[in-house]
Amino acid sequence: MQGLEITRSGAVDVIVCDLRMPGMDGPAFHERLRRERPGLAARTMFITGDLVSPGGRIAATKQPVLLKPFGFEKLEEMLVALMRGTPMATPAGWP
Repeated sequence: MQGLEITRSGAVDVIVCDLRMPGMDGPAFHERLRRERPGLAARTMFITGDLVSPGGRIAATKQPVLLKPFGFEKLEEMLVALMRGTPMATPAGWP
């Protein structure tokens, strides 16, 4: 919930959101963000270290997923792509 409060300030360019968080998971956060700030929701990426199957609520967001561990170069590449509105390839099977 604290993350949503921060996004309401208007001073956020990109969101990097873990899929699993206490209180609200990544897809739920994205859904709330999509209703409140759709442009920012489109500039959201997920990260995860979990072994989860692609699909369901994650796929419904249509946002890229970066699997942990990842290097700075891959993170930077995905952030630049989000800022430019360029679609990024994610691991096979992911949205």
